[in-house]
Amino acid sequence: MKRAHLLAALILSTLCACASTSGQTAMVEIPNAPPKAEAEKKKTFDPNNVFVSKGEPPFACKQLGGINLIWNRGYDANIAAMREEVAAAGGNYLVIDGPMFGRSYSCPKPCSPACSPGYQCVDSACVSACNPPCKSGEQCGGDRTCHRLEPVGTET
Repeated sequence: MKRAHLLAALILSTLCACASTSGQTAMVEIPNAPPKAEAEKKKTFDPNNVFVSKGEPPFACKQLGGINLIWNRGYDANIAAMREEVAAAGGNYLVIDGPMFGRSYSCPKPCSPACSPGYQCVDSACVSACNPPCKSGEQCGGDRTCHRLEPVGTET
């Protein structure tokens, strides 16, 4: 065991002596960490564009986390503070669960203008609610099934 320590000390001193023979200190350059990819950066929103609701968000929204204010500043000030937290987390939808509690969500942009009957908004685009889409002469109903359209002028 003692021999191993002596051998290690000898190797280490040899390496140090080789590095300092030129009279200069050996420097090892450590490269900077690569910059974060744009996709990894947290997207922030304007707090004024955060939608506030007491009801549940649309189905396509992804929950980001909960909000718990420590200090009660009054209803309007609490809503403003929670909107700022949602925006800082990269969200755009706030569900109010209490005067100082809420949940933040990231939701896709809604369709504008609203989708026509028989269509639904998916990823900011209106698509047929029926799958597969209805054929000519059919219309997608609220039950998400295709219904035959009556020819024009045959109403009684």
